[in-house]
Amino acid sequence: MEILQSSPFAEVVSIKKAPDNKKNRMLYNVRTNRWRNRSSVHGNEMYKTLTGDVFILADFKPEIVNDLQRTGKMWTLVVSDGVVEEEETNDHNVELRSSFKILPSKDIDLDEVGQKSMFMIFLTNITPNRRIWEALHMSRNSKLIQKGLCSSNEC
Repeated sequence: MEILQSSPFAEVVSIKKAPDNKKNRMLYNVRTNRWRNRSSVHGNEMYKTLTGDVFILADFKPEIVNDLQRTGKMWTLVVSDGVVEEEETNDHNVELRSSFKILPSKDIDLDEVGQKSMFMIFLTNITPNRRIWEALHMSRNSKLIQKGLCSSNEC
């Protein structure tokens, strides 16, 4: 995460508040322009937006983590909460535009955001971690986890 310049990123075309049927979460619909640096994430796999992707939403394109400490710049962490559509065009260049829902770490001032160029910078996907966490906390697996964590003398 130290170097952000090679992470997939896209300029935000629109961001709007989205209705949320669950809890009282701050959900937003985001539409991005074409993704750049798409091949840098998983080697040969091209980047594609997935549920659980963690991004930096910023009013600038940071190159390194220290850029996030600049005074006067707005940024927040957001998590993708569902991909609405992916659109690919192929005219000698493959382009990918995305529409998806995001859950930000703090409320987004849409008046402030609407007047600036905004960028989404991909960091990681938390879905595997979430699945592991849920599996470890299932009550029916507690005996298995205890056996795996204890030494042979204790079991």
